[in-house]
Amino acid sequence: MPTTTRIATMSSATTLQVLPKRPHVVAVLRNPNRSNPRLPPELIDTIIDYLHEDISTLRNFALVSRRWLKSTRYHLFHHVSVLASSDYARPFAPFMRFLETAPHIGQFIRELELCGYEERHHARSEFGTLDSMQLIPIIRRLPFLHTLILSQVFVVAPSATGSWSEFTMRLRKLVYNEIYSDCEGAQWLVTVFKVYDTLHILDPIPVPEKPSPAIMNMPADSFNLLEDLKSLVIESRNDPMSLGKIEGLMPFIMKKVTSLELLLELEEKEHIGRLEAFIRSKGTSLKHLRLDICDVEIFQKGPGVNLTAICPQLQSVHLCLSSNHTDIASDHWGYGTAVIAHGPRSVRRVTIGMALSDHDNDNEPFTVDLAGFESALMGLKDLEWVKFQVEGGREGWKTTAECAQPLEREWKDYLVQHLPKLRNRGLLRFLE
Repeated sequence: MPTTTRIATMSSATTLQVLPKRPHVVAVLRNPNRSNPRLPPELIDTIIDYLHEDISTLRNFALVSRRWLKSTRYHLFHHVSVLASSDYARPFAPFMRFLETAPHIGQFIRELELCGYEERHHARSEFGTLDSMQLIPIIRRLPFLHTLILSQVFVVAPSATGSWSEFTMRLRKLVYNEIYSDCEGAQWLVTVFKVYDTLHILDPIPVPEKPSPAIMNMPADSFNLLEDLKSLVIESRNDPMSLGKIEGLMPFIMKKVTSLELLLELEEKEHIGRLEAFIRSKGTSLKHLRLDICDVEIFQKGPGVNLTAICPQLQSVHLCLSSNHTDIASDHWGYGTAVIAHGPRSVRRVTIGMALSDHDNDNEPFTVDLAGFESALMGLKDLEWVKFQVEGGREGWKTTAECAQPLEREWKDYLVQHLPKLRNRGLLRFLE
């Protein structure tokens, strides 16, 4: 007897009938309205991947329309992760050759991750070197690439200044994850890719260098390559130089940025003016701003830092606050309260990322002034919701915000009990 599985789709129920003793697999659709019947793409992918070595059976695979088979067959290649090879002078040469010998594959790759060596430390020689002789030939063969992730690679810019602007490519998203480069290498990447949506810079490791002649001689319109950028995320932990790392982005025009997420862990008071200058240069159109624990703190250390002035259109704020049972938590929630109280009145959505310790002592009292925190929130007349979540550790090239986790039931009950005004107005939410 054949095995029959019923699968619910958005439009109707689909019946897949697999005949195990026949030399082919038949997908049978029964749709009462006969309007646009279609198997779920995930199911098609599963079937084809299961049969990918059985060529004779795959040739007889029947769908409602055979034209789906070609695009579906390459669904596995929509994300490609390439590990640098230590057997070659150019670590990504094998992938270059693969694209040369199978050029038809490139059009199906949408997201590419180029990774450093599997075993490596923080020495430059142990990062996979990525230069223009590898990067440009690779991306030329990926016409529909929309996301590029560079993880633990050493970026080397071309020595000839003229070659900086000879090729550009539009990308929806560019991620620098722990790349090792000087200012020149990072800025060269920005000139190659015209990023129109999202740029993530996660834990970059800079090489101290003087300003490059190549940068000084760049055409003026090169700085417009990020003018369509909408979201900028910069995360750099435990590094007092973190603010200096991003100042290389200052010349680039980002007049359409609406979302800025910062995790810099600044510690010195003199950094306040530089941080304010950076946010001011990018923040005139900001609708969303995320500040981490120490960045929230530094905003309260000196006069003249005014979110209302530098982000007048702000609608969404995400604050990461230390939430352990210690006096530090009380201080940090106090800083967060001040940011909200003195911030723009246009804020409608507030996310609180609670940084919790695995070794926290639940028997100690949580001494945070939640009443004052709630009062500051209630002062936002257009407030739509306040959402609480656990600010998790980062995984790979995912940002801290993307790795957030739901709060445990005990914390939810505690906040519901101690934030009665938010609860009664239906403004209290939790990440599910």
